[in-house]
Amino acid sequence: MDKRGRMLGTIDVATSSGLEIGPLHLPLVHRSEGRVLYVDYADADTLRANFRHQGDPADIVDVDIVWGSRPLLELLDHPVDYILASHVIEHVPDLIGWLMELHAILRPGGILGLAIPDRSRTFDVRRQVSSPGEMVEAWLLGYRRPSIRQVFEAAALSKDRDDEEDWILGTSKSGLPDEVRSRLQNALDLSKSLLTEPRYIDVHAWVFTIESFLDTAEALHLMGCFPFAIEAFYPTEPGQIEFQVRLRAIGNEDTAVEDSIKAARESLREVLPIDHMPDLQTPEPEGVTNAFRHLIKTILGPRGLALVRNCKRRFAPEQV
Repeated sequence: MDKRGRMLGTIDVATSSGLEIGPLHLPLVHRSEGRVLYVDYADADTLRANFRHQGDPADIVDVDIVWGSRPLLELLDHPVDYILASHVIEHVPDLIGWLMELHAILRPGGILGLAIPDRSRTFDVRRQVSSPGEMVEAWLLGYRRPSIRQVFEAAALSKDRDDEEDWILGTSKSGLPDEVRSRLQNALDLSKSLLTEPRYIDVHAWVFTIESFLDTAEALHLMGCFPFAIEAFYPTEPGQIEFQVRLRAIGNEDTAVEDSIKAARESLREVLPIDHMPDLQTPEPEGVTNAFRHLIKTILGPRGLALVRNCKRRFAPEQV
């Protein structure tokens, strides 16, 4: 099944109405296929200027709905059957508010298909995963553009150089990586400028791993802020940078929400990539690189990885 199929499930776009958020020049559903509206944080001309260095700006699709300061429900005059958002959720300033607004325009049982970057496979590798506390703060303060903290962390901690370690704050043994050292002052200057010239800076406001997304879903559900059942969950595959989640709109009080989160955790245990597995108590040999890990994952495939993981669970020393 391809990415679009994973995100849509059984939805037939030819007979359904939907939204695609942030399609830019690569929409998953084309207008010729069915009733789909394109949504973004700015109009097409602004997006073409902002993304002029990423392919041909003329390929960016026209935007039907600019979703900014006004709730999405006020901008759309009918409910929809599905919403697709590929590499969007990590950009939204207020994640909880975003999910609630999407739920409000979905028909009962409607589908929200998400493709989400995996922190360990992207330039976010140096950043901590996002916490429920950060999400609650953004929601209660009503962020409509990325906060100063979100902008600073993205500017200071993103990793662009492959020749440096996948360092995470608080794990330093030899100090900050050179790339981080070189970014800090510029990140501070950019953050200061937002005080005098408030504006929308498009960054990764949120950072996830496959496990942290499920933790987030559970935490938000317990606070009454996740009215979705996880219908399908596709972990990051070897050589890829994203995982996909298909959510079905229901009531937050529905027991299916918590049941679906538990089911997703169980399925994750069967295919958990080798670099997410709990370490054995014996130290890792020197010279085991990320490239080697990727090679092992590619050779073994999902079933082989599950077998290795089961062996590790069976033969690892018992915890005392």
